[in-house]
Amino acid sequence: MVSTLQGDLGESVRTGGPVEQIVARPALNTAVLLVAAFGAIVAVALVLAALSGVREGSRLSNLVSLCALGALSVPEFIVAGILIAVVGLELGWLPAVSLVPIGGTPLDRPVILVLPVVSLAIVGGAFGARLIRAAVADVARMPHVEAARLSGVPEGRVILRHIVPGAIPPTAQVLAFLVPFLVGGAVVIERIFAYPGLGSLLVDRVSLRDAPVIEAVGLLQASAVILAFQAADVVGFLASPSRRTAA
Repeated sequence: MVSTLQGDLGESVRTGGPVEQIVARPALNTAVLLVAAFGAIVAVALVLAALSGVREGSRLSNLVSLCALGALSVPEFIVAGILIAVVGLELGWLPAVSLVPIGGTPLDRPVILVLPVVSLAIVGGAFGARLIRAAVADVARMPHVEAARLSGVPEGRVILRHIVPGAIPPTAQVLAFLVPFLVGGAVVIERIFAYPGLGSLLVDRVSLRDAPVIEAVGLLQASAVILAFQAADVVGFLASPSRRTAA
């Protein structure tokens, strides 16, 4: 345990090399992919949730819910396969295989990130949009929001002054909940696109029964999830209405 906390993750039973050196480059590649996918998911989810949750029951709200439900019914690997077949092979607009330049990073050739990010963002964005929409709708039904509308307060001000602040804590929890979805989905997506990240490394080392590397990958994945939920708790506490009122 002490060695792990000091960054010494042991040695690979297959190569004999330090585990931290084996996982370092794949961890960086996965971090780039997850950050890009998380940013895309947040943008899609927040926009769709805001448009549909503020006026629950409207045509736009129902349309967003229907589209999100349809996207949720399709697994990531199916989305990835369709994108590869259509965008990568048939149209040739984007590379069907996400190979990182030797000795470089994904940022040296950002185009390789597009299809993996879109594959994760379609399903993740739909999932996040539904959850955030529910949180926004709950806040929009609160008495103080209804009172502001009945008092003739402009809709834009109602959203910015009453709905958005109240929706921040649950939205932070929803966004944190998307991190384990991304971490798990990245394992499949990386394998499909031959992306050299932790997911591909995990699959390779499982087949080789390289326990120290497998444990290190699991530790990094679990740490990312724990940090995400800790950050969400901090954001929720700082943005809670009761704390702002007390201040």
